[in-house]
Amino acid sequence: MSLKNIRTQFVKDRMAETSWNDRTYIYDLELLEKFVTRGGPKSYNEVMVFWHTRDPHSLEFECIKKEIRDGVYTSPEEFRQLVATREREKAAKAELAEQRRKAEEDEERRQWLELGGRP
Repeated sequence: MSLKNIRTQFVKDRMAETSWNDRTYIYDLELLEKFVTRGGPKSYNEVMVFWHTRDPHSLEFECIKKEIRDGVYTSPEEFRQLVATREREKAAKAELAEQRRKAEEDEERRQWLELGGRP
């Protein structure tokens, strides 16, 4: 991989925050830049690589896409806010799923007891 091909300030900012040991993160972002620049993947194999790379970095992908296509730069502070917002949403969804699971379990237990099951 050649890091000379990095086009966006967004990826350069991520590089400044990333250690050498985590360099695959930057390589993934560079690859996403290439896909955006080329207008997307061009073969089945590229589609597989694209989704494998994009899924764990969907937020970064959106920021890269905005910068390349629209010229809208996402600053490090904005990115941290986006990450924090996404984490809060993820935690809220997990909490809701846990509440639903607990309610279903409680209802199932109630039915169990109602039908004569042992507590």
